[in-house]
Amino acid sequence: MSTELATTPPPAGPTTGSDHGLEAVPLSERKGPLFMGLLWITMVTGLSTLNLGVGFHQQGLTLAQTLQGCVGGAWLLLAYTLGAAYLGTKTGLTYAMLARIVFGRVGTVLVSAILVVISLGWYGFQATFLAQLLDPLLGSGGHLVALTLVCGLVMGITNYFGFSGVAGYARFVAAPLCLLLVLGTVWKAFGTTAPAILWGHPAGSVTTGVIQAAGVIVGFGIWGNEPDFWRFGKPRVWQPFWPLAIAMALGLVLFPAGGWVLAAVSGANDVGPAAAFLVKYLLGGSTLLAIALYSLIQVSNNDPNLYEAVNAFENVTQWPRRRVVVMLWALGILAALGLSKVADALFLVSGVTSVLVPTGTVIMMAELLWLPGWLANRRRADRAPTWSETDWANWPAIASLVIGGVVGVYTNGSIPHFGPGFVGIPPLQAWGSALASYALLAWIAERLRVTKVETAS
Repeated sequence: MSTELATTPPPAGPTTGSDHGLEAVPLSERKGPLFMGLLWITMVTGLSTLNLGVGFHQQGLTLAQTLQGCVGGAWLLLAYTLGAAYLGTKTGLTYAMLARIVFGRVGTVLVSAILVVISLGWYGFQATFLAQLLDPLLGSGGHLVALTLVCGLVMGITNYFGFSGVAGYARFVAAPLCLLLVLGTVWKAFGTTAPAILWGHPAGSVTTGVIQAAGVIVGFGIWGNEPDFWRFGKPRVWQPFWPLAIAMALGLVLFPAGGWVLAAVSGANDVGPAAAFLVKYLLGGSTLLAIALYSLIQVSNNDPNLYEAVNAFENVTQWPRRRVVVMLWALGILAALGLSKVADALFLVSGVTSVLVPTGTVIMMAELLWLPGWLANRRRADRAPTWSETDWANWPAIASLVIGGVVGVYTNGSIPHFGPGFVGIPPLQAWGSALASYALLAWIAERLRVTKVETAS
């Protein structure tokens, strides 16, 4: 495929519906920074994010260490996400279509399968998490199977209406509620809590604690398939900066800090008791209001997980989109029931996500944004290729994805009995390994191609 990245957003191909899963999003349907910013707030802000702060407190980190780790992790994540978002706005194509271009048929099946499995894992976790939050409020006595089933069912409804359903609900309902809950919690916590409680927590290892907190923030806040959402944004390089920066400041700095303070004030060592305390602390003891807020926020937080699974599955099938939605919706509910029995499900899902899906995105950015200047055999992303137009395989990209994934999983300790446990910042180690591998392997492949052409001539 001797082609190149388009210098302007590509025109739309044949219409496949408002989601444009198989072609570029037309310029006429691109959204502005306010629209995308409100959507992104719901993607990095939720009660599971508050749980990170509770966890940092339980691990012995001070509030200052928690803030340092959150800010550091958010900046690292912002640097990555700006590149991934630009790739989406520049091409207008989904993660799956970009995978076709960069990885070829064999690689795109692998990438799509990874994305489907991980997205359904997140969908299942968020449904289970909401059930655990609602259980004490509803007084169901720990009988979570039926409650998890209901949560999983409700959380997929807006996906049936495509991106407009996901984005509309997030923009008009969930984002304002997230803002109110985040700002209200932080305002009251820092305005009414004694300094001795805020700053008197026993200190752990400063360096180790901050680095681990940064790694957790990166692993939790990353999506990996950011082009799926940002392809609906305006094609300007720096336009995503402020929407992303504000969303991350709220969701990945203020909310974990609020969770830390709630844990310090309430003495809770888990998100369930902390969320129950929040009912009295901020919501005036209104259980019904808490149920409504928690449900609305978590539904929005989970919507994109099913959405990205649908986009990935569409890459390798020609089924009608709504049939795909219903099938994956059902599988997501089954994943929720399964993960409800798994200890540390959050650590498992976030750890694997942070080193597999975004590693593929880093390779895509390398191929389409960074390396074309010195590769003669340039791949282009001015339109989505059909299956017959897709190369069989780009083996340097596939090999680099495997190398980066193995390095990341080995150093994040998410797989029992594999690796030394959590070491450094695993996502950065995975991305760096993949990027270095791909630069080298792509250069070797290009040299071999040039030599073959010269020999033949």
